[in-house]
Amino acid sequence: MTAVESSIIKEKLAPEWDKLPQIVRGFAERAPDYDRSGSFAYENYEVLHRHGFLALPIGREHGGFGGGLRDHIHLLDQVAQADASTALVVSMYFNLHGAQARSKSWPTSLYTKVARESLERLSLINSLNYEPELGSPVRGSGVLNTVARRVPGGWRVSGHKRYATGSVGLRWFTVAASNEENIRGSYFITADSPGISIIENWDYVGLRGTASHDLILDNVFVPEDCLVGQFDNRKSGGDAVVVKGLSIVTWNAIYLGIAKAARNFLVTYLQERSPGSLGYPLSKLEHVRDKVGQIETLIRVAERLNLSIVDDFENGAERELDVDAGISKVIVRNHAKKAVELAAGTMGNAGLSREYPLERYFRDVQFGPNHPPGSDVVRKLAADASFLNAGSSLSEFSIHPALRAESA
Repeated sequence: MTAVESSIIKEKLAPEWDKLPQIVRGFAERAPDYDRSGSFAYENYEVLHRHGFLALPIGREHGGFGGGLRDHIHLLDQVAQADASTALVVSMYFNLHGAQARSKSWPTSLYTKVARESLERLSLINSLNYEPELGSPVRGSGVLNTVARRVPGGWRVSGHKRYATGSVGLRWFTVAASNEENIRGSYFITADSPGISIIENWDYVGLRGTASHDLILDNVFVPEDCLVGQFDNRKSGGDAVVVKGLSIVTWNAIYLGIAKAARNFLVTYLQERSPGSLGYPLSKLEHVRDKVGQIETLIRVAERLNLSIVDDFENGAERELDVDAGISKVIVRNHAKKAVELAAGTMGNAGLSREYPLERYFRDVQFGPNHPPGSDVVRKLAADASFLNAGSSLSEFSIHPALRAESA
């Protein structure tokens, strides 16, 4: 996908959009250092903001570009090929703004302020839900240990959040917390509010530049107008439904971007590597070309599937896409992971050397299948849909005679 979808983007962002491959090249050059140190690439986000890309998901009524979801996907794909950690942090920002553009559920004055500041200066945002004791809220019921206590003028929020992606670079975040009546809410909090501290403990094998540290909230005051969603504690609600769907397709794009980067590096390596024992490039070996063909097939099938889900979202079907979007998550991430593993295997030992970027792609892509929803959750949804659809379509003529006899 190379075409920019929205006419507004073509008119206002096209010059920068055309330079995107050159812009993200700097990200790729810096990525090994950020990966080794596990530090946050502030410079990358400043570059994206300066070139106008972070105005992409903000609605035109707020001064942004109001880009379509395909525009978001294209940008994240390009950034992920250069530095997947940066792409993941940007996707969190895109998904929250994208959900707000669709639902407009936040207080108008609050979101107007958020949009304005996001356009004026770098102002990253993320939604923090995961907790050490509870695990992932998308697994279903469970009482959050993060609590919001009513006080004059607002709430006091206390709790412990895990995987606060972008933590040290965030301007704001929304925090899932339960109130005294066990009603779950989403509370908008400024990152420099008193009572907030970050435990810099993100030391994982991949996506090392995401700064997905733990975040502690100790009696943090949240003003009255900063409750941005409230729903039953036993299930998701509000923007969470839309954000979940947006997260699936945007994260699919990121892991496909990693797979494309691995493919591109492998192809270049094979074209340039000419062992003395052969006397010609490895790219001419049929069994090697077969491996590249397998990689290309995995990527193309996965991208087609993801874009079909994206188009359904654009047509307003996000709330009816639980099963299909979940299935796309499983297939796309597994295809991306398999593609990178094939690339590394084709290179042999060199594929796992820090001399080359392929070993970083290999580590980063491992996280794809681990994002929610889990594969078992998706299979359960698919099975439920199968039984529901079969039951609703059964008739006397569609039941096998043997089954009809048993039910008589």
